[in-house]
Amino acid sequence: MQQLVSLVQETGLYPSRHSPSEAERTLAVWLQCRREEARADNLAQAYRDGLAGLPGWQTPPRPQADESRWQQRLAALVDYRAAGNDWPRHKATVEGLEHDMGVWLHYQRAELHRGELDEAKVQALDRALPGWQSGRRRGRKPRQNG
Repeated sequence: MQQLVSLVQETGLYPSRHSPSEAERTLAVWLQCRREEARADNLAQAYRDGLAGLPGWQTPPRPQADESRWQQRLAALVDYRAAGNDWPRHKATVEGLEHDMGVWLHYQRAELHRGELDEAKVQALDRALPGWQSGRRRGRKPRQNG
């Protein structure tokens, strides 16, 4: 535990299971075991106390983290559209926020067409972003008079 605490305090990073360092991979596996024990409410108090000083050491289970990230991306896209932006593009020539949201939206459409997008997510997208399935209209934008 002390090795883990020292590593995180020195580098600001948690160990990776993909590190070239065997010592770091060992710490990553050890931490994953402690996270699982904590989720099962079976973590020894000494570990709980020792790890408490590390910010974010207890990551949520992957499905919960994925759902939270999905909801955050939906909210970001709602804000993006509310700011007057057109549907984001995902092509390689597009960069930054528009590209990131465009890739996410493209993935949602692809999952829908494959029949793999959860119905609750389809409904959330329909409520929050009417027209999300079709996106941009082809051709030139209509001229605005004024």
